[in-house]
Amino acid sequence: MSPTPQHAGGGAVRLVSGKAHVTETDGAEGRTLFPSLEFSHWPPFETLVESTMVGRGDPDPHPHADQEVVTYVLSGSLLVYDGERHGTEVPSGSVCLLSTVQTQVHDVNPKPRTTAHWLSLVLHVPQGTREPKRPYQIAPATPLAGAAPGVVESVLVGPPGPIHSVLALEMRDVAFDRTGGVTLPVGEDRTAAVYVLEGAARAAGRDLPAGSGLLADGVSELAVAGERGSRLMYASVMRGR
Repeated sequence: MSPTPQHAGGGAVRLVSGKAHVTETDGAEGRTLFPSLEFSHWPPFETLVESTMVGRGDPDPHPHADQEVVTYVLSGSLLVYDGERHGTEVPSGSVCLLSTVQTQVHDVNPKPRTTAHWLSLVLHVPQGTREPKRPYQIAPATPLAGAAPGVVESVLVGPPGPIHSVLALEMRDVAFDRTGGVTLPVGEDRTAAVYVLEGAARAAGRDLPAGSGLLADGVSELAVAGERGSRLMYASVMRGR
């Protein structure tokens, strides 16, 4: 599905929606929103994958360079391994952010013989970015005060939470305790991604069932309606980064 150019307030708007690609292997299930045919090129977003897996075997750390990698544990518990194969536990409801310009090695795995469900978001870090002093940041999601009635918002990355991104990434978990709506303040200078984890939502005139998403560029805000029991992830970052 190709981006649809529109214009609002003098700024070009691009919107793309589509379903994630589903994969199943022995002991693991996944849904990949991008990269895919629908979302082949939307910088600086590189990868968004939802994974469920049973922990087994040894970690297999792999390199990352010029990237920020967000790992958000939805249920169960993950072990995040560094290049020395030292594992740090990330429990359910917590986030690990790896920010690196030079090469860093890492891996994530559920605890052995347990099942974990998590979301991974990878973004490209442009050349010239200063190497962060703390490549790893781990913290629980922070409840956001003042959310709309019937909506529970938690900050994963960005203010007012403790995890800060070199890309000024803002990332939230939005859950609907009852059918209702929420307005997400994007900003016309930012690129945004919405991914529905559970239930169904509607944004920018598009129906978004679980396992589908919306990418938006050049919008000041996104009005999102959700059914009771629905849950989604929202992320935004400065354009051109």
